[in-house]
Amino acid sequence: MKNVLKKEENIFLVIALFFGVVLSIVQPVFLKQDSQFHFDSISYMNDTVLDRLKVDNSTKTYGNENELIAIQNGTYFQNYYIQKLRHVDKEQSLTPISRMGITKNYFKQIPYTFSRMGMYLGFKLYPSLGVMTLLGRLMNLIFYVGVVFFVIKKVKAYKLFFLFLGLLPSFLIQACSLSYDSFSLLVAIVSIALWINILLADLTAFKTKVRCGFLLFGLSLVTYLSAKNNVQLLIAGNLLVFLVLATRIKAFLNRMKFQILLTTVIIICGSLLALTVTGTKGPLLILGTVKFFNDLFFKSNPLYTTDLFSGIPMPIWLLFIEVIIFGVILLQKNQLELPKIKMVYPLLVGLFIANFIVMYYHYAFLAGDGKDVDGFSLIEQNVTISARYVFPFLPVVIFSRQLTKVRIAINSAKLRNIIAIMSVIMLLLVSAKMIWFLYGFGVDYYA
Repeated sequence: MKNVLKKEENIFLVIALFFGVVLSIVQPVFLKQDSQFHFDSISYMNDTVLDRLKVDNSTKTYGNENELIAIQNGTYFQNYYIQKLRHVDKEQSLTPISRMGITKNYFKQIPYTFSRMGMYLGFKLYPSLGVMTLLGRLMNLIFYVGVVFFVIKKVKAYKLFFLFLGLLPSFLIQACSLSYDSFSLLVAIVSIALWINILLADLTAFKTKVRCGFLLFGLSLVTYLSAKNNVQLLIAGNLLVFLVLATRIKAFLNRMKFQILLTTVIIICGSLLALTVTGTKGPLLILGTVKFFNDLFFKSNPLYTTDLFSGIPMPIWLLFIEVIIFGVILLQKNQLELPKIKMVYPLLVGLFIANFIVMYYHYAFLAGDGKDVDGFSLIEQNVTISARYVFPFLPVVIFSRQLTKVRIAINSAKLRNIIAIMSVIMLLLVSAKMIWFLYGFGVDYYA
């Protein structure tokens, strides 16, 4: 057993499956972000729409008051898990948001595949809101665990990095949901693992180049057709790594000397774009910028972090511990070094920066616009940058390792144990907070 748990992929499998099942059960059915939207969307696609008005008639996709009241009254499990509901025609459904956001593009439905399978099974076995949601979450979890397990097993370097990412509560919580966000996250993880393997491969053989080229093309196709819009930035990385397959291009990239300049240009252009969109509303842009970073890393209570690492607000000291571990993994000594292609790595890291700028641009447009919604400025509303749009690009940060010669000497076995222990602690705290919410009669879950 000890030898089995010395392998990073097995450690991931045990921890992810155990806490994944726990999180699938203890997460409220509809209170998490967009969960009601995903449930209704999948129900419509599966033609398994339930007449849920008798237990829940909320039209919101976030913060379901009916579920909160049920938890406070002690009727949550009766209403959401035990109560069977009748099937209704999806076209005549009275469900408030059953057709909201439905797309006829079948490629855009691919990310829902496994959650759809689980929800359909739940509909056949026991048509209640909770059972259908639970089975949909579990199927999504199995897919996530299977893909990340395979990535950790097959990636040629930085296995501890992927172990750390795969066990982050923010990643696992998305996997234990009906959301398509976990699919985009997996696209990112697979992309970065493939880039690493190609960069470390012996590319002298023509067959190897052709195989790698087809893999990059296939991954680009899946990313373009099915991933979230911002994740499609990864296609640029696929193209860059594809260019590395050609020796002449590789030599050309080695001669480039303006990595830092390019990154600076990206940041300046993105900032100018945000300024252009917000026009003359300078003070509002400043407020929007402050709120952007506050919402990304902190809640209104400065003692708590948001879901960048933890998935739900947790004590801020945990953020610093996670960031330190993250940095040590990035700079660990005695790791396989990627080939020195000077221009490639700044451009790949630039994808992370570009995504950040896109998120800032979108946020500044909303928060900096200052339009009133029901008499309140958007600055005062819960128009927040969501970490789930940022963390799919965390795997890209591994290439920042090649931009510095700093290395940290630490035993791989010790670091592996630290990652496992810290992951368990974080997941225990997140699980405990969710359980306390359910059995503590709706105690503040998000703050």
